[in-house]
Amino acid sequence: MPSWTPLDNKLKLTTVEVDKAAGVTDDPLLTDIGSYQRLIGRLLYLTLKARSWVCSTDIESILIGVKEVTYGSCYKVVRYVTIESARGILFSSKRENKLVAYCDADWASCPNTRRSVTRFLIKYGGSLISWRSKKQTTISRNSVESEYKSMASTVL
Repeated sequence: MPSWTPLDNKLKLTTVEVDKAAGVTDDPLLTDIGSYQRLIGRLLYLTLKARSWVCSTDIESILIGVKEVTYGSCYKVVRYVTIESARGILFSSKRENKLVAYCDADWASCPNTRRSVTRFLIKYGGSLISWRSKKQTTISRNSVESEYKSMASTVL
């Protein structure tokens, strides 16, 4: 069945090591590694083939461990791509020469590295022309610093 979103916003995928340190026991390891490896191969192919359909952090975040929740997240991304690949980019019929950019940063949102995630979108007139979601390269000391890094990556 198709999925309308790539991943749940509240889902935090962690590694086995982080789960052990936090005492999490309700996320069991995957028993069939072969099917997981084949699915990851498909996702890697999709990142090369369909770079604009799936945010790279959505796929990067599911490559961090071999657990049942991670495996389910992989399938959700594949179902999402099946919908998005057919949509294409739609442009507004209004004549408006206005370039608008929006950006945001989730401070220390990665539970493994504590790095922030930058997201931005750029619209021309009323039409979306570019968007991205990516982990920041360094750890920010506070939310203001991560927001400034987000703004800088948006305008570059």
